[in-house]
Amino acid sequence: MKLRGWEKSLASNFSPHTSIMSGLLRAYIGRVGDPGSLILKGVFEVRVVLLKDVPSLGKTGDVVTVAEGYARNYLIPRRLAEPASEKRLQQIAHLRRQREKKAEVAVQRAEEKATILQEATVPVRVKVGEGNRLFGAVTAKDIALAIAKECGITLDKKQILLNRPLKEVGTYTVPVRLVPGVTASLKVAVTPE
Repeated sequence: MKLRGWEKSLASNFSPHTSIMSGLLRAYIGRVGDPGSLILKGVFEVRVVLLKDVPSLGKTGDVVTVAEGYARNYLIPRRLAEPASEKRLQQIAHLRRQREKKAEVAVQRAEEKATILQEATVPVRVKVGEGNRLFGAVTAKDIALAIAKECGITLDKKQILLNRPLKEVGTYTVPVRLVPGVTASLKVAVTPE
């Protein structure tokens, strides 16, 4: 294989002491379009374990293959990743099993809460004007406070999937997402004060 001038200069930048021999480098270099763009087909890739979520790369604990320079210059110095050794991979597998057990317990607790919420009717008392129109509206925050008061279950307002605030007196069915995959239908009775 005959090297062009820009390929020779690239290959000469690697000393025999580097981890990749220049002959191996020549075999993997391919030219695409102009001399400035090279494809290094898998030569400079390393496996790393992500320590934090990295957008468009993966989540915490994932083992990904990235370019050596990206790992060495960006991921590892910022403590976003570390090299994937056998010991570290075993630790990640152990942590993953523990995380799955915790998720199973969380789902069981959420299902218990869901049965309580399915059976309950939560009253929300508000000031009413003419024609049973409310002064203001009943929001997800108001419903979360009423659930905590009536059922003793603390929820975040984001877990209550209310399309729009309730503005009239009546009984409404409101979906509540406790954890991903566990949703309960809650009856909310909006009554005048």
